[in-house]
Amino acid sequence: MPWSLVSTAPQTEQKVAAALAQMELAHRLFMIRCKSVRNGKVIERLAPMFSRYVFVRPENRWRDVREVHGVTRFVKFGGEYATVSDAVIDGLSTASRGDIFSAEATPSRFQPGDKVRINGGVFHAHEGTYGRTLEDCCALVFLEAMGRVVGIRMAEKNIEPVVQQESWRQRKPKSPSRRKRQRQRRNWRGQGWLEGSTIDDRA
Repeated sequence: MPWSLVSTAPQTEQKVAAALAQMELAHRLFMIRCKSVRNGKVIERLAPMFSRYVFVRPENRWRDVREVHGVTRFVKFGGEYATVSDAVIDGLSTASRGDIFSAEATPSRFQPGDKVRINGGVFHAHEGTYGRTLEDCCALVFLEAMGRVVGIRMAEKNIEPVVQQESWRQRKPKSPSRRKRQRQRRNWRGQGWLEGSTIDDRA
């Protein structure tokens, strides 16, 4: 039977995994061992590799799994339960040690609101807006998908800045607006600078 994917409430992945173990259902919760920088100190911690997701083989016990505390729903695509092949699970197991991945700690290179480009994974080459740094060596990036903005969690190493080149129009000094020119003319007149002279104020 193929693997299914359940979505969980925030920070309940390990509780859901423990409940599935008590039900004797095959499940996988991949974790990532990473280092984050906080107050100048490097802190190591474990966090879910796929935040709010647990792989499970429900064995036709769909209702029992849905009733597990912390489970919000089964992931579906087009009204059908999403399935994950054994090859994908085996690949994740091979790349990890005991279902635990490792990651390097690097301070964030970005500030909230920066324009960024994704250089790896499913969203490769997509551009978005940097949201914030997460404690598990990942980042929250906002992308536009299907007509709405969604927040995507991804490894910060897969994010690069978008360098916007300044055009000649942007470099060209802006001429004062009409209102500003009128204000300047009033100031000059008040100081006696325009006595006997006129200014064509037409745009």
